[in-house]
Amino acid sequence: MPQDEARYERNPNFVHRRIVDEWVLVPIRQNVADMDCIYTLNEVGASVWQRLETPATEADLHVALLD
Repeated sequence: MPQDEARYERNPNFVHRRIVDEWVLVPIRQNVADMDCIYTLNEVGASVWQRLETPATEADLHVALLD
């Protein structure tokens, strides 16, 4: 992997929860949840979010999604 290849990671300004079979992301602003901007992730988005528990390159994500 080239040293200058971008690595992606989770945004620390979001909290995430799995509710039944759905992943939900909520942004945190000034230590308070912004309940006007709740995001639900589809299966692909949830897979990417889980993979980003540790920083990953685009190639890493590509391989993980193909698996």
